[in-house]
Amino acid sequence: MRGCSIVRKIKRYLFIVSFCILGIGGTVLFPMEVIKGIFWGNGPLVSDLQGNMYLGFDDHSISKYSLDGKLLLKIGRDGEGPGDIKRICWYAFNKKDNTLYVTEFYNGNRWVSRFSPDGKFIGDWKFEFNWLIYNVVSYIDFDKEGNVFLIAQKQNLRHYKDYIVNNEVYDLLKFSPGGKLLKMIYSFNIDRDAEKPGNFQVTIPFQNRLSWVVCQDKIIVKETSGGFIQVFTSNGELEKKIPFPVKPAKVTEQDLDAWEKRLKSQSFIQGLMAVGKADVNYWRKNLVFPEYKPNSSWRMLTDSKGYLYLSEYDDPYDEKENLSWYKVNCQTGNVDTLKFKPGEELVRVWGEHFFFYKVLEDQGEEIETIIRLNEKELFNR
Repeated sequence: MRGCSIVRKIKRYLFIVSFCILGIGGTVLFPMEVIKGIFWGNGPLVSDLQGNMYLGFDDHSISKYSLDGKLLLKIGRDGEGPGDIKRICWYAFNKKDNTLYVTEFYNGNRWVSRFSPDGKFIGDWKFEFNWLIYNVVSYIDFDKEGNVFLIAQKQNLRHYKDYIVNNEVYDLLKFSPGGKLLKMIYSFNIDRDAEKPGNFQVTIPFQNRLSWVVCQDKIIVKETSGGFIQVFTSNGELEKKIPFPVKPAKVTEQDLDAWEKRLKSQSFIQGLMAVGKADVNYWRKNLVFPEYKPNSSWRMLTDSKGYLYLSEYDDPYDEKENLSWYKVNCQTGNVDTLKFKPGEELVRVWGEHFFFYKVLEDQGEEIETIIRLNEKELFNR
């Protein structure tokens, strides 16, 4: 296939990957765990100032790889003491001081750990934060001055009829490098799941989600059911609102039919139904569903020029294979529609290169392929 630079083949226990390192020009081999992690795994792929790469290995550690794909060391260990990581949520490199910051998920340690590139624990990050209000610090990122942007989460309970809904609040906060709280940039909340005694806990479908990214010292925010992409300055001031070209559609009875059918097809739910512990019909009748479906995916991708890429909503209950993608100029507000080939899924944008995931059929054998295209190749196919 034209433009193919990474080919992934699974043959029983054989897994070989050829991967181009952007900005280096070399081709290296990565083990299965790395490629699985890059596209479907335990957090983002990040790099330090020397170009070494870091990828979440499990709940407790992050693997460091050299430019030639060699495993150099693992950072972190399971535990509840200094230098321990109980449950990784997210991590990012602060390029200002070349330090890796690691956050933890619910039931994890209540601190943000800091590690040097050689894996040395250099202390937790001291910041103005009230753990009595928030349950967890999740996604974290930095601007060029080393200011820290993170999501702080808290949970509330809403009471509906004879069931309880877990409502989650997400506050996007900015801190100075020294941990001083500077500003709340955005606040967002959703009803995540519902629970009723004697019935199973159900995840509410068609949820609105919060997407955000730091790009060229702009903070870009979009709710997946929202009509606008919002661009904030690094100081947290709203600079512009860019209309998203896809309007949210209302949740219909047909959507709920598909949701119910999919739920009842799951073996776990079928097992609960068999012993009278899963009444899907109750939830269909009583659950307060969102009025609108999302119109965009939660995933935001950016390139080295500051362009933003995001797709229309990938409805899990719809068989549609090809999604429309959009390229957003956050400076001018222009939005262009991108045409990708059928079955191609954009999974990463690194620098000026675009990576697509695709499954091919070759004499009855599935070949999972990653296609790399530069901007010229992408727009001149």
